[in-house]
Amino acid sequence: MLLAIDTATQCTSVALSQGHDILAEHTWRTANNQTIELMPVIAGMLAQQKVEPSALTGLGIALGPGSFTGLRVGLSVAKGFAMALDIPLVGIPTLDILAEAHAHQKLPICAILRAGRRWLGVAFYKVRAGRWRRLEQDRLVLPEQLVTMIERRTLFCGEIDPELARMLQDELSDLAQIVPPCRALRRASHLAQLASKRLERDESDDVVDLSPIYLQYPKANA
Repeated sequence: MLLAIDTATQCTSVALSQGHDILAEHTWRTANNQTIELMPVIAGMLAQQKVEPSALTGLGIALGPGSFTGLRVGLSVAKGFAMALDIPLVGIPTLDILAEAHAHQKLPICAILRAGRRWLGVAFYKVRAGRWRRLEQDRLVLPEQLVTMIERRTLFCGEIDPELARMLQDELSDLAQIVPPCRALRRASHLAQLASKRLERDESDDVVDLSPIYLQYPKANA
């Protein structure tokens, strides 16, 4: 039984899975209140499924990029469960969670998170040797920089507001396939899938050393 926790942004999500089955999921937009909202939601989800915390055998946590407070809240709760129950903890980059929702199709993927001050946190993914692979580390770019990086038809997913969607469509035309909002929501069920795959390979992270992923603004713009 795996508990997945994603508090990287105001879009907050938790899920409970067993094997490849998602038993429950709760996703909501918070006004930066994860500190008081997260544990009651987890407790309610476990109670609904009649699952005791002692039945958990693994944890998945969104590592970022994301908000400083949100990431710290989620990671603290996940580490608390891992230490108290002596179960493995797996950290997953936030942009990987966005891309996982669309890994069934063949287009390259650009996953996007808003990073403030017009900056976007992005990562690119592509099918290589029959498997989805991340092409590079997360990076911060401005919208006008992003469009210069696109050379072929690409699926854009994540936090894409109407203004950014219009710009991508205007600048890239048919090269941009933009996921609609109803399919762009970041969900902990996808985090659970990624974490389960790592646990199946007997991979886990050090509970003490695991830390959030933060992106640094270019010095000239800090």
